[in-house]
Amino acid sequence: VMRGLIVEGEAPEASFEAQQQFFLAYLAPWHAALCAVLIGAEQAEFYRGVARFAAAFFAHETAYFELA
Repeated sequence: VMRGLIVEGEAPEASFEAQQQFFLAYLAPWHAALCAVLIGAEQAEFYRGVARFAAAFFAHETAYFELA
């Protein structure tokens, strides 16, 4: 989904770079804090699970972009 939103019809190399820039500029600065708040929210049982999933996803994306 992220790829489709960021790069439409670009070459694979440009596509990766655009995704990396988007992730670092718009998602990396805040995702860990948001997930931590939701995981700690006692009244948000459903969203705690969503936040755990999101934290794992963002950890994977962070590692992926750092390896490149």
